[in-house]
Amino acid sequence: MSVLKLNHSRILLALWAIQGLQMKYHYQPVSRTAVRIEVIPEDPKESTFLNSFEREETLYHQDLIACYEKGLEAYNTDAILRKTTFMQFPRVALCSFEPAQKTIEQLI
Repeated sequence: MSVLKLNHSRILLALWAIQGLQMKYHYQPVSRTAVRIEVIPEDPKESTFLNSFEREETLYHQDLIACYEKGLEAYNTDAILRKTTFMQFPRVALCSFEPAQKTIEQLI
């Protein structure tokens, strides 16, 4: 993930915090490098946020992808999201990720 994209995601997550969007997530492990994530909105503001996305424009909605990055971070703090495949747009996606490589110092 490029530094620019990583910073963009962090900015979007900061904006979410300001707006009070605190989605809940449900996880279903699929493999060592994939997890099914369901985004669960808790109030009408969050539902409106999710319903505002058009399916045809998913590649351009980095704020929606940032939602899944946030969910993945809660599932595996060091993982890097590589691919998001929507199963039930926009609430459920299969997220492929790269597990972080831990150094010996981090493991001790």
